[in-house]
Order: sequence, then structure tokens, then C-alpha cells
Amino acid sequence: LATGATAWQPGRLILSDGSALEVAGLVVTAGVAPQTWLARSAGLRVERGIVVDDRMATSVPGVHAIGECAEHRGRCQGLVGPCWEQADILADLLTGANPAARYTGSAMITRLKARDVDLAAMGSLDEGPDVEVVRVSDAARGRYGAVAVRDGRIAGAVLLGLPDATGPVIQLHDSGALAPADRFSLLLGRVTPAATDSPAQLPARAVVCRCNGVTKGELVAAWRCGSRDVAALAVGTRATTGCGSCAAVVEGLCHWLDETDPEPEMSSAEQEGAA
Repeated sequence: LATGATAWQPGRLILSDGSALEVAGLVVTAGVAPQTWLARSAGLRVERGIVVDDRMATSVPGVHAIGECAEHRGRCQGLVGPCWEQADILADLLTGANPAARYTGSAMITRLKARDVDLAAMGSLDEGPDVEVVRVSDAARGRYGAVAVRDGRIAGAVLLGLPDATGPVIQLHDSGALAPADRFSLLLGRVTPAATDSPAQLPARAVVCRCNGVTKGELVAAWRCGSRDVAALAVGTRATTGCGSCAAVVEGLCHWLDETDPEPEMSSAEQEGAA
């Protein structure tokens, strides 16, 4: 064909030879395929990816695989969050920190941030007698939102062009916290997780930043070591440096710690200096 696309205009796709195709719409899609040739040549079991069990172990004793090349329970992960979770599990096993650690899968939350596009999808929107679904559609401005609530908690959501709503909805879905009684406020971005679930009530193991697998306990520890604001916590823990949807929760955690834990722990060097 030797002809590429160079520009998009409403209803027209401009090609590199100067011609144009009249089209109703344009869908851009791309995927990834695990690089498995080395594993296959080494005798590891390979299907779509390198097959691993709940310990991230391959079919060859002593060899493990994590990340996008690994296939766990028939699924290859394509997001950074699950890869961090797999790394934590394997680190616990290899170091002996937690010999019982097992990877059983990750809650799938997909967020696409591209030019003029902010899309997030999670869970399931399947309707039923026990599911409440709230929708809003603004075709003229390219905005759409749908949130499914089951037993008072978010079971799934699709959010397009609603960046203010995306962060709170992801956090509520991830934490399993109760959704506000006014479901429509979720789509308007008027509810923050901090307003519905106090940082004091979150267990230390609760994941605050899913992109980088940062827990509340790790953020509290970093705070007590001197990381006293969102920017410092981002440097020390990587929280908020992924999709950014956890920024409101991290900020709320900072306010809570500032009120309840005002004095950070001193490092060994600082303690020696104070002495």
C-alpha cells in the first residue's frame, strides 16, 4: 500500500499521497504481544505468554516471570498496576518475607489519557434487579458516564470526558467504600473518597495508588520519614505519578496526618545530630 495517514479532519482521513478518504469515523487501536521467543527456546511453557502459577513460577523450577510477558490464569496483564502487584508477590516469596504470598489476579481498571480523550472503564455495567445504573450523555461535547451500584458500592463504571469524576469513582471502586446516596453526584465529580471514607478508617494495607501499588501504610511511613506533602510523597513512593486519579486521596491523607501525626520520625542521622 505504501500510503500512510497524515491528518484527521471531521469526516476525512488525509493520506500521505495527498488524497483523502471520506469516512464516518476513525478508530485508532493498538495492542501488544509478549516477547516469548527466549522463554520458548529455553523450554518454558508458553501459550499467549509465559505461563505462571499463583507464585509467579514458570514450568521450569527456579524460573519466574512477571509483567506483560507473563500469562496468569489465561490472562496477560497490559497495565502497570498488576505488574507492580506481581513484583511485590515475587519479592515476598524470594526474600522469605511472606512465604504464603500468592497472586490471584488484579482488579481491572483501564484508563486512557490521550489528546482530547479521557476514558476510564472498570468492573461491570451488567444490569439486574439488585443493580442501580446511573447514566449521563452529552454527545455534543463528547461526554458520557455510567456508574453501576450494587449493595451500595460501585460495581462498574465507564467515564468518557469526565476527568473530575474519574478519580473519585476509581478510588471508591477500588476501596469498596460506600457510594454517596446521591449517585448522580458521582458523575458530576462532586464527591471525593475522603468525604465518604476517612483516611483513619482505611487499613494500612489498602492500596491508594493502584498504578504503582502504593498502600496507605507506605504513605504513612514516608510521611513519618519527612515526606510532608503530596509532591514529596510522590518522590518517595511514586504515588500520584501514574494516572493521577489518587491525588485527591493522597492530599486528604496529608491533611489527616498533619492533624493527627504532626511530628515525623527522625532518621538515624538526624537522631545522632540531635544527640
